Amino acid sequence: MVHLLSTVIWLLILSPFGFSIQPETVQNLYQILPKFKFKSIGIKETLEESDILKDYLYHWKPPGELNIEFFEIYSKPVTYGNYISPLDCLEPPVEIEFVSFFSLSPNFVNELYTLVLNGVDSDGFETCQAIWVNIPFNDENYEIIEHVNGKESFKTKLDLRGGDDLMKYYGPRPKSGSGIHQYVFVLFRQPHGWFPPHKLKFRENWGSKHPAHHGVVSWANYYALKPLGINFFTSSNENLF
Repeated sequence: MVHLLSTVIWLLILSPFGFSIQPETVQNLYQILPKFKFKSIGIKETLEESDILKDYLYHWKPPGELNIEFFEIYSKPVTYGNYISPLDCLEPPVEIEFVSFFSLSPNFVNELYTLVLNGVDSDGFETCQAIWVNIPFNDENYEIIEHVNGKESFKTKLDLRGGDDLMKYYGPRPKSGSGIHQYVFVLFRQPHGWFPPHKLKFRENWGSKHPAHHGVVSWANYYALKPLGINFFTSSNENLF
């Protein structure tokens, strides 16, 4: 019944009148605690300096930090533009953590989330590397963080096994001679509940041949997804492929 209701909502959203491929800017939906305002600004400046979804995130204030790690034995963390060899990210990340800059609410606990990996080449062309949808809040692995002013924030680990593999993970494999590529993780909130099983027809430009389609941004706007956290790394061919 829940999935049926969600499907009806999605059909209304995805009608021709609701469809938008323009890179609309996102709204700020969370009240960032004063303690984290400078940290949020720092993340935003780092994203801007690296031209990460610049138009889309123009007014966005990061409401949290998205921490990603590859490899279980020899940890390869993603740290806002660090270089990771393709050999070290052949498999999906082993740890995904969201550290909030705001207080936990019942709505946040009860909602579902999407994690994507967007590949961007030196010319700005985008490719879908992975999509995980319907990820529940991990109520068995989260921590409330108390601050001296009586305010609270939280951090939680995301378990991808609890969601659905909409597009299976495809690690970085840049073409020879194509230079350094960016790989951007984006954690989204699904404001309309359960995400329908709409796989992309192909990975290039996030499944669209339309010249005005803006990759992951158009895809996210199409499904009314709201960004929560972003992190990214770089990689290259290394004469491997």
